[in-house]
Amino acid sequence: MKNIIYLTLILFTSFAYSQNFEGQVTYKTTMENPFPEMMTDSVFKEKVLKPAFGEQGFMLQNYFYKENRFMSVTSTGLENGFELYSPEKKKVYAWKENSTQAIVKKTNEHPEMDAFVEFVETKETDTILNVLCKKVLLKSKMGTAELWYNSEYLKINPKDYSEFKLDHKNLIFEKYGCLPFRIKAMTFNIEVIQFKKMEVSDEKFKLPEFESEIEQ
Repeated sequence: MKNIIYLTLILFTSFAYSQNFEGQVTYKTTMENPFPEMMTDSVFKEKVLKPAFGEQGFMLQNYFYKENRFMSVTSTGLENGFELYSPEKKKVYAWKENSTQAIVKKTNEHPEMDAFVEFVETKETDTILNVLCKKVLLKSKMGTAELWYNSEYLKINPKDYSEFKLDHKNLIFEKYGCLPFRIKAMTFNIEVIQFKKMEVSDEKFKLPEFESEIEQ
């Protein structure tokens, strides 16, 4: 009997982990005019959005997730960039297209100036890509961000990111077990516009060789 129970637990655990999301998620980042009473939207577009995002006025990030790894391809309309998380090195690498220099951040550390305070549940909901999402507030010393999520979608195994303290990812995944559908912080809105379950090749997460690395 004990063997049957043990086998059942193994099968259940394997099934639960197999439900974790593997595939592509596309986020669109937009920025609102923070001073509409001082700056018209047209001036804001010319002076702020175009220098940052080009004519398109927004940023796209195509993320690829597989188990405890992710990488992204970013387009701003002005340039393309890449980001890759190495769980073995516990670091995130970011670099521009055709560049041999990478900006590196440790993920198992978190700046005290942005220390986590609390999650605040709300009753607000919204539908994003036909998915009903709940809103929660993430409070830190840097301020408050809105997270919109549905734990039945874009599932992440919290154990895979237990040491990823940067941006409070370990706490978000431990609490909700999924990627957010929307993040609103200050004047930035980051929202999923497409996601697709698919097999992602291990080659996608191969770290390039850089001539120099700058740690931040």
